[in-house]
Amino acid sequence: MTTWIVDDSNNGDFLTIAEAIAAADEGDKIIVTGGEDNIHNEADIVVNKELTIKSDSDGATIDALGAGRVFVIDDGDETTQLKVKLKDLTITGGNAADVGGGILNLEKLTLKDSTIKGNAAQLRGGGIFNVGELTVKDSTINENLAVEASGGGISNIGKLTVKDSIIDNNFAFAGGGIANAGEAKIKDSTISNHFSGIGGGILNVTGGELEIEESTISNNSAVVFGGGGIYNAGGELEVEESTISDNTGVDGGGILNEAGSVEIEDSDITGNTANGTGNLGNGGGIFTFNGTLEVDDSDISGNSGVFGGGIASQSSQTTITDSDIEDNNGVFGGGISALAGNLLLDDNDFEDNTATSDNSKNDGKAEL
Repeated sequence: MTTWIVDDSNNGDFLTIAEAIAAADEGDKIIVTGGEDNIHNEADIVVNKELTIKSDSDGATIDALGAGRVFVIDDGDETTQLKVKLKDLTITGGNAADVGGGILNLEKLTLKDSTIKGNAAQLRGGGIFNVGELTVKDSTINENLAVEASGGGISNIGKLTVKDSIIDNNFAFAGGGIANAGEAKIKDSTISNHFSGIGGGILNVTGGELEIEESTISNNSAVVFGGGGIYNAGGELEVEESTISDNTGVDGGGILNEAGSVEIEDSDITGNTANGTGNLGNGGGIFTFNGTLEVDDSDISGNSGVFGGGIASQSSQTTITDSDIEDNNGVFGGGISALAGNLLLDDNDFEDNTATSDNSKNDGKAEL
């Protein structure tokens, strides 16, 4: 293995990363110094070999200055997947006319101890668009933009793992933090402070399989439709040992499930708001419509909405067991509002839920 130094102050082996990639063999390491100011300006860098590209000890920034996306990870061979590592880098200033402003990945990419910040794509994946297999670990993805479509931070149609990372303050019309149509797992991570039309924090669509474990989805907003924290639009969603809190959506402040399946276990759905008016404002904590919802051993508390402060279920198969439904506030159904479909409640604790309408039943616990 050979280590190559890229330094645009002419104190290394090459001035550009592209030159280093052309000279490198499979398995080599490329160290980017960023020169005297630790900022290296380069765009449309194609990684077509199995390489590790990392910063020196000073922490280099690769800035495309809006001239194109920063990295394309692709060797052009769809039958194999290269193993590529990007480590200790800040990737910024990327701009794509279609997808993947910071990174477009078609291979097997590991991103570690890095920051993806201030990139934009016209359509999907302001920070990263993933077609291959992507692992994000100990990294921060923030302030990226998908202008017209989805996945401000990450758009995934391949396989995605996010671990011990922060996805924060990205923007897209749908799925401000993450948009998933593939297979995704989020563990020990935070998805927060996103603003979008639908699916403030996360959008999970038909064909998408999303697992969230030991993570926090908080302070996200969806201002056009719903799913302030998560909009599950026909996908499969599993939430375990996680917190979904302080999110706001027109419907489904915490989670909006439409024609999909949601399983929630040992989690906290707290302080979320469904702020729609008229026939909207369904499910401050969770709104499920034409879908399947299972909640077990969880805390649904301090949420507010018009129909179902804690949970609203319409034309759905909803089962809630061994859970605390407390301190929620609604106009109709402080704890739960259910219309059509099937609702099964087993061994739950209802306390201090409030419904302001005279038509509410069971002291605001549930309107059925």
